[in-house]
Amino acid sequence: MANGKLREHLSGAGKDTPVLSWEQRLRIAVDAAQAFEYLHEGCKPPIIHRDVKTSNILLDGKLQAKVADFGLSRFMPSESRTIVSTKVAGTPGYLDPELAGGEIRSIVDSRLNGNFNPNSAWKLVEAMACVPRSSIQRPTMSQVVVELKECLQMEMHRNKSASQSRKYQDTASSANSIDLFAVDLDVSMPHARY
Repeated sequence: MANGKLREHLSGAGKDTPVLSWEQRLRIAVDAAQAFEYLHEGCKPPIIHRDVKTSNILLDGKLQAKVADFGLSRFMPSESRTIVSTKVAGTPGYLDPELAGGEIRSIVDSRLNGNFNPNSAWKLVEAMACVPRSSIQRPTMSQVVVELKECLQMEMHRNKSASQSRKYQDTASSANSIDLFAVDLDVSMPHARY
């Protein structure tokens, strides 16, 4: 894929790899979650990926996420099927220990320089309830998609507000400089007599 693996972007391994903004990261999370939602709820029979990790999320030219490496995938058991092995395989999920302390800024990538909506980050943490080992404790992928989309909406709103604020400031400062320039012209230019 044109932009490689998500892992390279998040780890900073590629020296020429730009830092993904919080909004870009959320869009990628939504794309990946929707892919897993399709595998779990749209496929008949449902499919369990079993090796979800950042190196198995590929990014195209528009930074849209594509799920890769289905080598450990299995069909999800149903009442009418014999049970297929769905034991844990691949890489287990991870949550930072600082999360218990409520320090969201300490677990978000420092390369973002605090440029994210903390409420959006907390909402993302709620969506990450999908990582416990026990399936009873995990939300469905549809629920995760909804939570992630809400995170994205919060961040998009923050970005829109910040953009409008910058635009207003730019317009105000441009208007002030034009007014000053016009005043200077009026003072320095002789007026015609009628």
